[in-house]
Amino acid sequence: MNSLVRIIAAATLAAVFGASSAATAQEQQRVPCGDRVAIMSHLEDGYSEKPVAMGLDAQGRVLEVLAAPSGTWTMLVSTPGGLTCLIASGVAWEELQSKAGVDPAA
Repeated sequence: MNSLVRIIAAATLAAVFGASSAATAQEQQRVPCGDRVAIMSHLEDGYSEKPVAMGLDAQGRVLEVLAAPSGTWTMLVSTPGGLTCLIASGVAWEELQSKAGVDPAA
């Protein structure tokens, strides 16, 4: 199950950040997008999801992963213009523990 989640997440990220970065208006309508504050509030109030990871891409977009103690998770991408879109969600989120002496940032 964990491998399937990683494959889906990798495919989703490739689609969002790769060749489709210049998505058409029709493609953008298929992805739920809106105000970041409203989306974050909905995910926290409805699913108890809170940010657990984030990163910045070369175009200035912010990728965030939110997760809940129950294991639900959501990936969001926010543009510099303020638009936030849900790009993936699922269940069975697990925090990985780094091995002793291994710096995960290295």
